[in-house]
Amino acid sequence: MSGVNSELQKVPKGYKQTEVGVIPEEWCVLRFDNVAKLERGKFSARPRNDPKYFGGKIPFIQTGDIARFNGVEVTYSQTLNEEGLKVSRIFPAETLFFTIAANIGDVAIVSFPVACPDSLIAISSNSDINKYWLMQTLKFRKSEFESLATHNAQLNINLEKLNPYLLAVPALKEQTAIANALSDVDALITSLEKLIAKKRVIKTAAMQQLLTGKKRLPPFGTGKHPSGNATNGQSPANPQNNKTTTPGYKQTELGEIPVDWEVVELKNIVESQRLPSGLYKDQKYYGSGTKIIKLGDVFKLDQFNPELTQRTVITAEESRAYKVAIGDIFIALASVKLEGVGKVMVVNLLDELTVYDHNVALIRANNNCCSKYLFYLLRSESVRSQVKMNATQVGTSFLKASTILGFSLLFPTIEEQKAIAEILSDIDSEITALEQRLNKTQQIKQGMMQELLTGKTRLVEREVG
Repeated sequence: MSGVNSELQKVPKGYKQTEVGVIPEEWCVLRFDNVAKLERGKFSARPRNDPKYFGGKIPFIQTGDIARFNGVEVTYSQTLNEEGLKVSRIFPAETLFFTIAANIGDVAIVSFPVACPDSLIAISSNSDINKYWLMQTLKFRKSEFESLATHNAQLNINLEKLNPYLLAVPALKEQTAIANALSDVDALITSLEKLIAKKRVIKTAAMQQLLTGKKRLPPFGTGKHPSGNATNGQSPANPQNNKTTTPGYKQTELGEIPVDWEVVELKNIVESQRLPSGLYKDQKYYGSGTKIIKLGDVFKLDQFNPELTQRTVITAEESRAYKVAIGDIFIALASVKLEGVGKVMVVNLLDELTVYDHNVALIRANNNCCSKYLFYLLRSESVRSQVKMNATQVGTSFLKASTILGFSLLFPTIEEQKAIAEILSDIDSEITALEQRLNKTQQIKQGMMQELLTGKTRLVEREVG
């Protein structure tokens, strides 16, 4: 009895203890099927990918379409024809969908009439339930739905488990206030995501123009190449036909480039004309000691982050032989995916002695090259095309260091290299700042959901009866 009294004393004034925890006194606890109608999609799993059902005018969404929703408008992956409609049904625009297979508990409101498979549930909320509040509530409880799922070949949850699921439900007025507050934050998140995407497009275009000499920065050139297009590393149809060469440019194996630029093999701008690999340490030495750059760091990051680095025990000789320096670039020579081969990461910041692993190769520029320029150049379309052309694919894709050393690269003067690198670095800094703001906003939203959807913080005055 004392235990019960102790629990009761923990309930704040104006709140009550329920099956779903402590909630405001005015809130009620309702079953999921008492706040909305739950209906599975009508397109069965068996013919879902049969071509004869598709190619019409009716949008068809699948679980992956909902799972990819992140503040961006849901798009459909296929369309149904008349035959497909015979095994499906159309849900009206603005229907709330909930995934019940593979990715459990992903939710989205779809703005257009749509058909879907039986791995999705269409939710029609009651008149006293704000649909947008319900979407936020379901999103907030995603981990709980995952814990209720059946673990077979993939996660699954059925209506027998969803219908009786209990929800803490405020009055419609408070639901609307909560939905509006969270929707405002969602709108900010969406705007930040779109701005980041736009900045990335701008950066891609800038790289294409600046790293090929199609656009020059003052005082290094006369402006933009008349074509306005980069060559993407492709040779012109007739490189020797100087009659068609643009004034101020010359023909090379990489296409037209400014007359004061050169085509240089990578081996001629790296120290000792080598791409050395790092040291091998058995896993038992990891966990403490000196920071070490691993292949996973290169795959995950464009710029090295000392805070995310593993540690290993090394000798004094190893620390001298494999010491990392500011400006070093590391490249992945192997990957299970082709796009991972040739991935590079630059070191712009070090906070202590750091070494590098044998699974990555070091690219250390000599005095004739700006390392930041080289970093961006190694990520350009011209270099990526050379990677794809030379990578060996036998299960795992890989490149030989000797092959990379023979890559043909475009190089202006060191002064122009630095100017180009500064422009691209500034864009990167803008993107990083926006990503940090986005991450902070997403964290703020999580905190708001925790407070508002549990009633810990109220957006309406408590009604006194």
